[in-house]
Amino acid sequence: MRDEKSWSRRALLATGAVLISATSTGCSSMFVNPLQNNPSSEGRNPATPLQAWVRITSGNSRWVRGGSRPIGGRFNRRSSLKTKRPYATVLSCIESTTPPELLCDAELGDLSVIRSAGGVLTPIISDSIALVSTAPLILILGHQRCAIVEAAYHSLSTGETPPKNLRSIIQSLTPAYERAVKSGGAEPAETMMRHQVALTVRTLEVDPRLSPFVQSGALAVVGGYFSLDTGKIASLADPSASYL
Repeated sequence: MRDEKSWSRRALLATGAVLISATSTGCSSMFVNPLQNNPSSEGRNPATPLQAWVRITSGNSRWVRGGSRPIGGRFNRRSSLKTKRPYATVLSCIESTTPPELLCDAELGDLSVIRSAGGVLTPIISDSIALVSTAPLILILGHQRCAIVEAAYHSLSTGETPPKNLRSIIQSLTPAYERAVKSGGAEPAETMMRHQVALTVRTLEVDPRLSPFVQSGALAVVGGYFSLDTGKIASLADPSASYL
């Protein structure tokens, strides 16, 4: 049996599973304008968080334009199965309209995708992210009109008892609800969703298994928002983005 260190992110990085750059000094400021002066290169695997973000947004732009690569080209390539070098780990909601691989026009091996109801972060999901996150970017992807977040907001705001299968999910979403109530706004469930994304980002940034890489600039944990109306993915750190 391998010892625990052999499974650590540091060991995986040391074997060349992903190239890193420690020249960045932080995460949130990197994504205020992620596309400025950073051309994407689809031919190379992203080596930095910013390059990975550009790959995400360029793939999403293709998908929005309807210029995605043919499904057969993406998912049936035997060459895609030979190596696993994902450039991002994505935590997203389980709703059927939000598949990250399609939204980012990704190929097999490009993304490590973990999905949960409302994008909630549980201990098992945290462990899974820490295990697979050898890529330079972790994207926490919320989305417009999340039915699970809306149900949680309704239950918490009215005091109605939710179905048993929603209770643990709603409990996990309660901190986001409390922040949404304090924030106010015309669309409280949307605000709650954004708070849930932000809380998840912060939790992972300070996770002791990930924080050394975040602090060095080798890894960024970024909140994203997928608009069902436009099909676009935007960074929640981008003040120019329109989320509602």
